[in-house]
Amino acid sequence: MCCLDSHNLIRFFEAIKPMRAVGTKKVRIGGDSDGGYVMLEPKGSNSRTAYSIGIGGVIQWDMQMANLGYRIFQYDATIEVPPSTHPNIKFNRYNIVGKNPQENEKTVEEIIKENEHEKTDIILQLDAEGDEWEIFKNLDKTTMRRFEQIIVEFHNILSFYESFPRQLDILEKINETHQVIHVHGNNRGDADYIYKQGAQTIEYFTCIPRSIEISYVRKESKIEFIAEDALFPTELDSPNDPNLPDLHLGALGAGLPLNIFELIDTHQVISFELFDTLLVRPYINAAGLFLHLEMIYGLRGFAKQRISAERKARKKYKNRNKITYDQIYELLDKKYSGMKQKELEFEYTVSIANPFIMELFKYALSKQKSVIIVSDSYLPKDIIEKMLLKCGYGEYIKLFLLSELMETTPYSSMFGYILNDLNISPSGTLYIGNSDCAMAAKDGMAVFHHEKVLERFYRFFPRGRHFSKRATLGISIMFGVFAVFHNRSYWENIGYLYAGPAILQWRGKNTEEIFSDIFRSEAQHTMKGLDMIKFFITLSESSGHKGDNKDNGDIDNYEKIKIDIYPKISEGAENFADDILKIFGGIDTFIKSSDIVKWVGLFMDTPTEEDKRYFICIKHAADSGHTEYLPLLPPWYGVASAWKAAVRKETINLLRKIGFTLMKYPNGSYEISYKKLIIFYRYIDKRKKIIKFLSLKKN
Repeated sequence: MCCLDSHNLIRFFEAIKPMRAVGTKKVRIGGDSDGGYVMLEPKGSNSRTAYSIGIGGVIQWDMQMANLGYRIFQYDATIEVPPSTHPNIKFNRYNIVGKNPQENEKTVEEIIKENEHEKTDIILQLDAEGDEWEIFKNLDKTTMRRFEQIIVEFHNILSFYESFPRQLDILEKINETHQVIHVHGNNRGDADYIYKQGAQTIEYFTCIPRSIEISYVRKESKIEFIAEDALFPTELDSPNDPNLPDLHLGALGAGLPLNIFELIDTHQVISFELFDTLLVRPYINAAGLFLHLEMIYGLRGFAKQRISAERKARKKYKNRNKITYDQIYELLDKKYSGMKQKELEFEYTVSIANPFIMELFKYALSKQKSVIIVSDSYLPKDIIEKMLLKCGYGEYIKLFLLSELMETTPYSSMFGYILNDLNISPSGTLYIGNSDCAMAAKDGMAVFHHEKVLERFYRFFPRGRHFSKRATLGISIMFGVFAVFHNRSYWENIGYLYAGPAILQWRGKNTEEIFSDIFRSEAQHTMKGLDMIKFFITLSESSGHKGDNKDNGDIDNYEKIKIDIYPKISEGAENFADDILKIFGGIDTFIKSSDIVKWVGLFMDTPTEEDKRYFICIKHAADSGHTEYLPLLPPWYGVASAWKAAVRKETINLLRKIGFTLMKYPNGSYEISYKKLIIFYRYIDKRKKIIKFLSLKKN
């Protein structure tokens, strides 16, 4: 998440503001996922000419256009062999650049002249992996007007804040000759979630993808353009990566970023979605809650059966969203009947308020707005009302549950029913939620799409998404809590996400007990995460040097750095412990040592550039006298390969000297007793050997 100059942010949203082309039809050319783009239906102008620049072997768009009778001119010097033998496709092994072409490079003006297309209408599809900025910067208006449609993917947006104004200049230049008609965010890359700091914590909150696909139509095409009211992505869009959710850009036709407080100011009725908006469960998904109940009460198989019963209920009662809690338990094995009330009580216990939405809720009330809550949850109304009250949501006008309306109201007209029931105008109503946004918009309501907290967490910490696919209950709970409360400074986040779980797990234990517990976990990342965990646990020892002695010569620079960051990491860690206690009280969270070791090990395996920038100055003493210091994370900086080999060899030799019996595996790795490793740690420290356990693989 980042804060950005408001002027440039407004310029950006004005520059990509789409409009609707009257009397035309948008279509998707190139199929789903990567290689497909939304554009105006190619009617087949007299020229039937298209340029495809930067194909990279992905030619679905080229093939479909060629099959429509278009002559396709492909350009890409990274491809040695023409990717297609289609008679309408001509491959050219050149890269296209903005100016000063070198070997195997040409400019757009050059290829237009070579192809004798100076008076030809051309459809341009451009995916130049970042070179598009320089290409458009150097195109004059005469050349630009040759393109009846432009479909381009812009890269590296906001990768460097200092270049953002120059990118805006180029987008605004294109708008002089062409009109934006469609926008789609590439979900394969990162996205920046932008907010503005103001009198309230957040004035607007929206998404800018690092890579964004924009479709243009030439303004001189005698096409009338009117305001676009669609939500993006549209039904024509498809995620570039089908395994990830698409990026929600919202009502881009408004031009400006979604200023949520202004939206609330201009609407009289504010409608909030219940789960994943007002309320959040501290798990990766609902299955985590069922598994937690299973482990608390020792009912093996409950989670699986509970999920199955809900699936059967949705099938039996046909409409997937029209089921009740009673209907689910009617289909559950009778031996679990005692869990019906316990599940409701547990839902009440672990439900937490979404801090960002709580702020909006309070703001709406302070502006004397009529607040309503809408939910398709199957939970009984009295339980939901208690959960809302417990989490601080009071003074709303009415709670609408789909399960109560299902006998008299078709689901497709849920919002219509609500508007009629309250006798309110859709134009004066704002819906805030993460699902059913399109339905609310279709019924005439204004919409603010709020991304699920877990999806937002994955945007900031993408290493967590893959890790969560094989999540244990402990990891599910950790991620569920992280997702709600992770918005902090870098070192506070390190404390919250990594040090917090480690310190909470091993609080009150001495070093030997901690290491014993770590090695007993037998986690794959034990050796990788060991130094980082030791760093977190022993960091408080550095704080003991704070105070009057901080600036004296007895404390070296590396220890001073630790002293400086300790309060921030400590604050984050303490906040994590507090949040776990607030949510679960004395309930066992089943967060295991192996969960923490794996999570920290993943952090060490997949550092971001930001991680490397912050940790480069963090070193730890290799001996008790603090005379030798080693990088905490040497593999991150490419300085460890030769040193690692030497350490491995000395490690194995030392182990043999003190009588270890090593079990060698076919892959060359070794296994030793965790108890002996504790002894070995003492041995190394005593002899002041510079040893770091990067791995125990043989050199």
